[in-house]
Amino acid sequence: MPSNVPKLNKDAVRMPNVTVLYGPAYDGKNDETFEKCLQLIREHEAQSCVYLVRSDVRVRRLRDRILREFSGCFHFPVSTLPDFFKALYQRRPEHKALLGELEQKILIEDLLHAQLERRRGRSCFRAYREHPGIVTKVRDFLDDLRRVGFASAEELATSLHACRGRQPRIYQEVLDIFRSYTEHLETSAKIDESGIFLELAHAAQTGSLDIGLWTDSPELLVLEGYYELTRPVQQIFSALCAQFEQTFITVDVAENPYEYAEAADIPKSSRVYRHILPYIRESGFSVRRYTPDAFGSLQPQRRTDRDRIPARDARELFIHASADRREEVTRIAKTIRQLQQQGRIVHLHEIGVAFPQIEQYEHAIRDIFPRYGIPFSMFHGYSLASSPLVITIFRLFRVLLEDGRLDSVHALFSSPLVQWSPLPPHDSSREAHATLTLDAGSIHHLESLAQRLEIRQGRSVWIEKLLSAQAAPSSCEEKRDATPFSEPAFQNSTPGQDIEKTIQRSIIPLLLDFFNFLGRFELTRAYDIQDFLDFIREAIRRLQLPARILQSKERSIREQESCALATLLDVLNVFEQELQKYAAPQGRYSTCRPEEFSERLRTLLAEERYYVPQQLHDSVCILGRLDTRQLRFRHFFFGGLVERDFPGQEENHIFLSAQDVELLGLPTDHDRLEESAHLFHLNSLNPTEALYLSYPLQQDEKDLLRSSYIEQLIRQSDTTESVLLQHECNSADSAQTLYSSAELYAWLGRCWYDSQAQPGTAEDLKALIRELLPAERAERFLQALQAQSRQSSLQFSAFDGILAAKWTKAQLRRRYDPHKHVYSATEFDLYARCPIKFFFQYLLGLTPLMVFPTEMDALEKGMLLHKILFRFYAADPSAARSGNPTIGNVDRRFLHAQSDRARWQEEARIRMLHIAEEELEAYHFSGLFWEQFREDLLSGLSPKSLTGDSDNVGQQGLLAAFIDLESRNEDKVTPAYLEAHFGIRSLRSGGDHSSDEFGYRLSADPCELHGHTDKGRPATIRFQGKIDRIDLEDVSTANSRPKAVLYDYKTGKLPANSAVMEGRSFQLPLYVLAAREYLGDSAELVAGGYYALQNRNALEKKVFLGGTEHGSQKYFNNSRHKPSMLGSYTDVLKLLRYYADLAVQSAEKIRKGRFHPTFLKENDAGCHYCDYRRICRLDPRRMKRLRAKAHQFQEDGSG
Repeated sequence: MPSNVPKLNKDAVRMPNVTVLYGPAYDGKNDETFEKCLQLIREHEAQSCVYLVRSDVRVRRLRDRILREFSGCFHFPVSTLPDFFKALYQRRPEHKALLGELEQKILIEDLLHAQLERRRGRSCFRAYREHPGIVTKVRDFLDDLRRVGFASAEELATSLHACRGRQPRIYQEVLDIFRSYTEHLETSAKIDESGIFLELAHAAQTGSLDIGLWTDSPELLVLEGYYELTRPVQQIFSALCAQFEQTFITVDVAENPYEYAEAADIPKSSRVYRHILPYIRESGFSVRRYTPDAFGSLQPQRRTDRDRIPARDARELFIHASADRREEVTRIAKTIRQLQQQGRIVHLHEIGVAFPQIEQYEHAIRDIFPRYGIPFSMFHGYSLASSPLVITIFRLFRVLLEDGRLDSVHALFSSPLVQWSPLPPHDSSREAHATLTLDAGSIHHLESLAQRLEIRQGRSVWIEKLLSAQAAPSSCEEKRDATPFSEPAFQNSTPGQDIEKTIQRSIIPLLLDFFNFLGRFELTRAYDIQDFLDFIREAIRRLQLPARILQSKERSIREQESCALATLLDVLNVFEQELQKYAAPQGRYSTCRPEEFSERLRTLLAEERYYVPQQLHDSVCILGRLDTRQLRFRHFFFGGLVERDFPGQEENHIFLSAQDVELLGLPTDHDRLEESAHLFHLNSLNPTEALYLSYPLQQDEKDLLRSSYIEQLIRQSDTTESVLLQHECNSADSAQTLYSSAELYAWLGRCWYDSQAQPGTAEDLKALIRELLPAERAERFLQALQAQSRQSSLQFSAFDGILAAKWTKAQLRRRYDPHKHVYSATEFDLYARCPIKFFFQYLLGLTPLMVFPTEMDALEKGMLLHKILFRFYAADPSAARSGNPTIGNVDRRFLHAQSDRARWQEEARIRMLHIAEEELEAYHFSGLFWEQFREDLLSGLSPKSLTGDSDNVGQQGLLAAFIDLESRNEDKVTPAYLEAHFGIRSLRSGGDHSSDEFGYRLSADPCELHGHTDKGRPATIRFQGKIDRIDLEDVSTANSRPKAVLYDYKTGKLPANSAVMEGRSFQLPLYVLAAREYLGDSAELVAGGYYALQNRNALEKKVFLGGTEHGSQKYFNNSRHKPSMLGSYTDVLKLLRYYADLAVQSAEKIRKGRFHPTFLKENDAGCHYCDYRRICRLDPRRMKRLRAKAHQFQEDGSG
């Protein structure tokens, strides 16, 4: 989240009367709030109301209702929230000109082109012309960034620096594009739609957002059905609420928003509201449960079954499978027609049809619905690039680019929209063939002529031979042998051939005129873009496209192509305007070759859509997935429910990882899945009489997988699938009627699953399978079923990483012999988190593909900080090796100088800066992110930053903040042992400055860990490790044994308390056990914790393992966190013994070859970011069932 977006100030923003109405979807609260709006219209005060809804379809519905009830109303208070903000902004006196979508696309394409030139063709976006979708992705990404509050490139750079993705090059290019984009908006005095949000949010914060620009008497503000509001939108809306007399917000959650403490408490179907509920609580809005009897009364809601979909019987819920998408649309149309004929519906607008990806269905709907006499309103426009008109323009450019190739000429003139202009009136051949034109009707004459003249390609060849053929009639008798028509077929022609020959000669002037028209461009030369635009406009006239459109006998072609032509001309006009304003002055795109212009035109038109007049009165409403919100029908058809479309597999942001997207505050894939789940939940509740779900089985001869939401609906509605599915069968005869092999296999698989619970039926099913399938396929399918049964069973097997072969187990016992193998805490941490990952990484030795580093990764950053902080406190290595064991290896003189805090800080900064710069010299990185990393690390250490000669005066970097924190610890425990290692023969830092041993050696031998196996038998294993730091009380002031505290530096995320308590974080407990043993009587180790070094703002010590009886010790003083998770140090010792047992038991499982998938939840195990996720057999639903019964598992052959 950008830093410039301040949090809400409840004291500055007064909320006079804001009510949040909550309750289940379709409970009537939206109708009630709209009635309040209608009441103001009745009182002729419509201008005092603002009613904000989710979709344009909802806007049109409510406006139609206003027109029906108030025919003389000229003020429509209904709008979407972005449209209202846009209108409000444009009424501000200082408003800027709005950058349209097409202008924005032209600008982004120009920025990509400039970046490609600046990087000499090495840009990550170099293929944007071959893939026009890249421009759209960049535009959406920029819009999303600005909508969440990023106003400048500097704010984005700061946030991107905290990202841990592996593509810093893409980060840098995205940052450059964002900077160029915002600079262009600033210099051109324009604003995009997302910038309007930023401007209004700033006005809201400064108190200059005045609703008086919209209305003089603001009475009612309603926000209907919104489930997410970004921080800028929250600021704007809060400022608006303070200016209206009454505000209502409707949310479809079953319980009081103040009762949801965490997102996990919210029902799954309502978790999409987890972003807006904190805003409601933070703002202190009053909440009331809606009831029809008492509007606004507060009533409690039971938590049981709150997320359950009301059960429907088989008459109300229908699930259909169709062979393909076209057959699916046909079945929907038939069903609607039957409902109409049976009198079950009175008006067609009582029926709604929705598809998750309506683009997949729009052509089939427009073709099939009219055949059944079903009028419909589709609020989704046509693709301009796919219209016959624009295809014709592209075919014209294809003729130009392919230099008049015969195939391209044929493709152009075969279009029914094309008719090249007729011959001039003075031509003598016009009288004989006045109706002859160059169009689809004469295309075969053109081909015949080209064949006789032996023309295949080349504009110059066409012109040369056509001119020769044109000259032949005037001197035919004298020069017959020298003309192209001197073949015997022309000399001895029949009457029919004479007519053909005459027709061919008649179209020669048309072809010459056409190729001369193309002759204004040469493929290798660059021309002004204005020349190409003029060429397109003239081509539209010469090809007679407008006349041919109007002459079409089909009404749909006349309507659609007329709209397409108008949209195309608008696009060309906008292109021309932007060219004059922006491209030409800067010398970019002022000239280009024909091929470049054709590619640019394709990119420009890729996402453009055109709209035909909609039949809104009494027609079936065709909707996209996001248009169904807050609408309701008697009969609702929800089609296209396949997994690839709903919830879908496309990533929202292709430039960033999932962690980075979440860090920047952008909508994540998880948010999209939550939205899909919520939309399906709403659609399942939508109809008042019947719900029809459907899905295709195949597309382009490939099988499709139906959406998992269908299974969820079946389970939650207490209805068996066999009753609902129309294609279900119970015999071999009916199985033959299944549409595809995928459906047959799915049906057989379900039967096999059912047979497992019914003894004796499995053999009958095997016989049925052998009857339905060929022998070889039947055997393979049976083997696959048996393998799947093992994978889905409640018992682990070899399919799940349980190694059973005797040779394999012998190798494991030899490799992990407790007397020879030395473990590390990292191994136990990994095995506790995911045994199968342990197997991939340690036993198979699988490593991810190497990525060429362009900046320092997280592991290297951690190693760098460890070396810097070690050298900061370390004494001379020779003195450390021969020193007193209670003193360790620290520089005592430097440490004792802390008594003079100011002087010590000055010396410490100089010392730290020298060490850090030496260590950084070993890395050869460059660029913005590297400089930002150095700044975050070193800021505040140099004298310039203290005297005011630097731009970063007063800012502390990580190392300066570390010094400041350490300087305030003079009366607490201080460092004694640095990089204290055991079980490691030699430990060196690997740098140029550490030829001597690195760290303090506690013991050359591994530490022995004593614990108990699962069966209670005592066992011993050995492990090694390196403790970052052990602090001691000052020996001179200690009355008895000095107290010691162990710290582990953490540059990444700290383990959660639950992970430590549940036995999933071994490092700290095992290190405490080892330190207690090696320190012995010299010191009393009373606590262990983490030293957080993520960044300068999160720098602190956190003690995790400590007891209350040591709470008065110095290391606990002034701690911002509670000192311990445990009640007493006895509890700490109990936890340590628990970890010793867990380590012994983990070692035993490793020797036995138990490497099953993780029992943890996917987030806890880090499955989404695991390098091995593509080869892992994890089934989260199965593991969820097994998690509670883990102790009961008895693997086959586990030995």
